[in-house]
Amino acid sequence: MKTEDETRAAYEIFERYVAFIKDQPDVVFITATDAAKLYRDTAQGRSFAPAELKQIAAKVGSDVTFQRRGDHALAASEVFTLLNQHFLDLAAANRKRCAEWDPGRPTRATPERKEPVATDWSQLTRTAADVQDFLAKHVAFPRRSGSAAQVYRPRRTS
Repeated sequence: MKTEDETRAAYEIFERYVAFIKDQPDVVFITATDAAKLYRDTAQGRSFAPAELKQIAAKVGSDVTFQRRGDHALAASEVFTLLNQHFLDLAAANRKRCAEWDPGRPTRATPERKEPVATDWSQLTRTAADVQDFLAKHVAFPRRSGSAAQVYRPRRTS
């Protein structure tokens, strides 16, 4: 823990640093309102066509990260929510198919599999619906909008 003198010195150094930055010709200080306009979340409220969702899914890799897409970016949590909801929408339209699922990117070591995990369509869609229901009830993904973080709750399916 810093002493009172060390704390005072740190604040004085910081104050001089801010004054130095402010004196630079290309530096402009802005308000939170200005920042909200400048860094508006262009993905918020946007609808995604099936072709866009396919592109989003194709870019999912082993790293949990965001995707930059033209004039907007999507957090990993938004990608997950969009793709899970899209899957449920597709499943509702086509309930008679069977699916194979290979987890592909585990978060911890899993037993090595020689073949993909196979499940029936009913089990896969029920699991996806359970995930979406859990997200809607328990998970609030932070989503930046302007200068303050807003809570984004995924759309519930019923």
